[in-house]
Amino acid sequence: MFSEEDKIRLIHECRTALLNRMFEEFNRRPGWSAEQVSDEIIATAQAIRSALSESDAIGSPARGLFGLALQPVADSFIAGLLTEEALEWLAQEQHQAD
Repeated sequence: MFSEEDKIRLIHECRTALLNRMFEEFNRRPGWSAEQVSDEIIATAQAIRSALSESDAIGSPARGLFGLALQPVADSFIAGLLTEEALEWLAQEQHQAD
């Protein structure tokens, strides 16, 4: 069993392996083409950009901190979504990379 700190550390350290696995999973979906995967990625990126553009309304110096805080927030969010099996796979990927 992984602690929350272990989960976040694994995600942070193995981001490339995790992203590669996510793309592989998209590509395994029946009837999905590379173009559909690209469209999904672009749609998600546009939604994130839209949300971030709203941060321009924050006029205080905290706006920069908001940007810096997004990565740990994303890591924590992903850690909450991954199953124990996925985290074990990620730990094995990290071990193989070392």
